[in-house]
Parts: sequence; C-alpha cells; structure tokens
Amino acid sequence: MKRIYICHPYSADPVGNTDRIRAICQRVVDLGCNPIAPQLSLPQFLDEGTQREAALALCLDLVETCNELWSIHPGQRSPGTLSAGQALEVDKANGCGIPVIYFYERKDGSWECVRG
Repeated sequence: MKRIYICHPYSADPVGNTDRIRAICQRVVDLGCNPIAPQLSLPQFLDEGTQREAALALCLDLVETCNELWSIHPGQRSPGTLSAGQALEVDKANGCGIPVIYFYERKDGSWECVRG
C-alpha cells in the first residue's frame, strides 16, 4: 500500500488544521493509500511549544518511510509560502528522492495539484 506523508501547516491553528488534516487523511484512505499524518498523533504526547525539535526529528524520520509527500497549502491560490516545518519536510523528501506533490486552493474552493 502506498504511504502518503501529509505535509500541512499545524502550529498556527492547531484546532482548525487538525480538522483539515483529518479530512485529507480520509481522502487518502478513500484512494486506497495509507496517510502518514504526524500532526494527528504527535500532539498526543509531545508539546509543540517545548518539544518542537523532537517533533520535527520524528516527522523527518517518517518522511523517509513514505512513497510520496503531499504538501498542502490551505488558503493559497498559487505556489506560495511553506511553514518552517513544511520546508524541512519537503527538503527531506527531495533529498531522499521522494516525489512531492503540491496542492493549492483554487478561487472556487476546489484544489489544484502540481507535481514538484
């Protein structure tokens, strides 16, 4: 089964981003793939404010285990800004030869997919 790493901002809006990430994971499952979304599990035992480096290290380790990385850009309508964590995850995927796929919101609310 293909493993898809969900690269999505988290810390700026933990509650809203958690809801969005859950919905994305459901779509990935519906496609027959396995979503890897550490934003949903790591906050259960790590504190983002005091253990950020540990969380990022775990995320980067998980990136290496995936077949693709989906970089999600909520609210952005063209290639734009990555959060600091997203930038590290994308760099890791690129360094490992893992395909990166970017998703941006269109004006009508649908999503555009751009291969990296």
